[in-house]
Amino acid sequence: MHDWENTRVWFLKYLGTIIVQELQMSFSKAWFDTE
Repeated sequence: MHDWENTRVWFLKYLGTIIVQELQMSFSKAWFDTE
């Protein structure tokens, strides 16, 4: 039963992608606000 492992890996990648996008948007906003 490797389905659970695959689901966990996919979920972590999905979560990581969202966090990275949120951080990039936050940095972009902060960057433009200081200009």
